[in-house]
Amino acid sequence: MSADVSIAGEGCRFTLRLLGWENPELVAGSDANWVRGEVELVATSTGRFTARQAVSVLTRDLELFRHELRALLEGLEGEASFENLEAQFGVNVTLKAGSGELEVFVTEHAGAELRVNDVRTDQSYLAQTLRELEAAVEQFGVRGRALD
Repeated sequence: MSADVSIAGEGCRFTLRLLGWENPELVAGSDANWVRGEVELVATSTGRFTARQAVSVLTRDLELFRHELRALLEGLEGEASFENLEAQFGVNVTLKAGSGELEVFVTEHAGAELRVNDVRTDQSYLAQTLRELEAAVEQFGVRGRALD
């Protein structure tokens, strides 16, 4: 059981691959709501730059990003952000009248970082992201009461 969520813009693609539960034997509580995965960032405006990092993601953060992204696409204005607790990656999308910018970073705990800013994106890229995110939350939704 896995799920991929891609967030793209012109010359840039960030992919979150959710690979499975950190603690599959648990069914409730905060420890039950960690999903293991990896992120990959590929930027190709004038060259090719790639970063890949193993990560863990909380289910409530996935659901919060889904909520923000859905609201962003409904109003075509505003902002949606997603970052894991360890700050190994972050995504920020802003839209105004359906067009906007994407900012993304992937970093090691101590070491290298790949960061892209001012990537043009729009509602068509983000509609696909929302479809993928809906499927990911269906597979890796909050188990029990997440903060028990």
